[in-house]
Amino acid sequence: MSPDNMIALLKELIDKEQQLTVLSFNVLPVTTIESNVDGGNLFYQHSLSMTLEGEFDSLTRYLSDIEAQPNQLFWDDLIIETENFPTLKIKLNVHTLSQDEEWLNV
Repeated sequence: MSPDNMIALLKELIDKEQQLTVLSFNVLPVTTIESNVDGGNLFYQHSLSMTLEGEFDSLTRYLSDIEAQPNQLFWDDLIIETENFPTLKIKLNVHTLSQDEEWLNV
């Protein structure tokens, strides 16, 4: 998946879950994934850090929707906080891999 398509897809998935609120959204630096064989660059990882708020069902549906995408879109580094049950706050990173080093400005 190209990095520029990643933003639109994540927004579309959030819009589907009307009970989710985006609290923060940050672009992370591009990470180079190198070959162990020759040291050449294989891919670039383009990542976003997001903080979302909502109820458990909405949050799990959002994560499931990310996983169900046919494109290479991944989530990791999940942190769940409960300050005001049943509302949860989750912090996660979402990334895609690309052969293009250039990352868009959001």
